[in-house]
Amino acid sequence: MRENGMMGQFLDAMQQLHRLLRRQRFAEIEGVEPTRSQWLILRTLGRCESCSMGELAERLDVRASTMSQMIDRLELAGLVERRVDEADARSRSVSLTISGREALEAGRRAQENLLAASFAAFEAGEVEVLVRLLTRLAEVMKDAGSASNVPRR
Repeated sequence: MRENGMMGQFLDAMQQLHRLLRRQRFAEIEGVEPTRSQWLILRTLGRCESCSMGELAERLDVRASTMSQMIDRLELAGLVERRVDEADARSRSVSLTISGREALEAGRRAQENLLAASFAAFEAGEVEVLVRLLTRLAEVMKDAGSASNVPRR
C-alpha cells in the first residue's frame, strides 16, 4: 500500500477513535457536555492542584482572553472555580470543584470501560504492542516538534 494511503488510514482511524471516546466520555453524566477544549482544561486541572489563567492558556495554546471565556463557561457549570492567587494577589488561579473532579473521574471511567471492552477482542500481546507503539509515536512527535522534523525510515 502507498505510504500516503497508510497515513490517511491512520488519521481516519485516530479521528474515529477520538470521536468514539469523546462521545462516551460524558454519556453517563447528565447535564455535563463539555467541549473538547473544556475537557482538556478539566484534564489539565486534574493533573495539577491549580493553574493560573496564563499557564492554562499556554498549555492549550490559546490567548488569555479565550481561556477566560472557556473558564467562565466551566465556572457557570460549577466544574471549576477561580481564586485569588496566594503568591500574587493580581493573579487568579483555577482549580476543579468537587463536581468538576466527579465529572472528570466519571468521564475517565466511561472511556476506560469502553477501551477495556474493546481491548477484550485483542490478544494480550496485541494490546501491549499497540500501547507501546502509540506511546513511542507520541514521544517521537513531541520530540520532533513538527511533522517536517520526524525522522523517516
